[in-house]
Amino acid sequence: YSSVQEMANSQAGGYVHFDEGLSMYLRKDTEVYSVREGHDKLFKKNASRLQKHDVVVHLEDTDEIREKLYALIRDRGDVGLYYYANLWKMNLEAALEETGDDLDDFVEKMEQQGLDKGRGTYERWYEMEVHRTRSKKSFWAIAEAYDLEGVKENFNQVWNAVQEMETIYSRLKKALRQTALRSAADGTLDDVMLSESPDIRLSDFEIGKYLFRLEVKSIEEGVEAKSSQIGRLREF
Repeated sequence: YSSVQEMANSQAGGYVHFDEGLSMYLRKDTEVYSVREGHDKLFKKNASRLQKHDVVVHLEDTDEIREKLYALIRDRGDVGLYYYANLWKMNLEAALEETGDDLDDFVEKMEQQGLDKGRGTYERWYEMEVHRTRSKKSFWAIAEAYDLEGVKENFNQVWNAVQEMETIYSRLKKALRQTALRSAADGTLDDVMLSESPDIRLSDFEIGKYLFRLEVKSIEEGVEAKSSQIGRLREF
């Protein structure tokens, strides 16, 4: 109990260690879902209130799920939307191949466009690990620096498509998470419809691969971690 209390007092957060040798870094205000013996519903609480022997239900957010969702939106949704949302990546990939630019060249071109971002941000754009930039200005800077004609000519359409794709993705991911967690609590993996348009169902995902029921063994409080580690399972 004392370690839970200390985690509540510490601003940082802590590592929650589960059975099966898994742990997860949680901020004290991170919301977690737990199940209780004899109840087939989920209970939501802040990580600071977790205690030993609590059983936490967790859906691991992976790139695989993201790619699968995007592929489903492409195959069953609006092909035009998918085309415009991916146009910048297709064009940038071709431009980078043509110029042979490495990351340093890319960073230099972004700075010439008047941008001032961290190297990690530029690297994610260069590797096309993101589906969009946060601001319209940055998006235009990439198109301008590499003269991405298709993007520049249809700029608003491309930018709106990118935003809309992200909105659909977020909505589906939320539905997927809630459905999967609920089903883990009551023990049924019903084929729930996550979205009517595009038609996407829970059975489209091998959800069992990403769904965990974990018992809290101990809590290591007052430690710092990178934001990318928050809420992600790791082995310890």
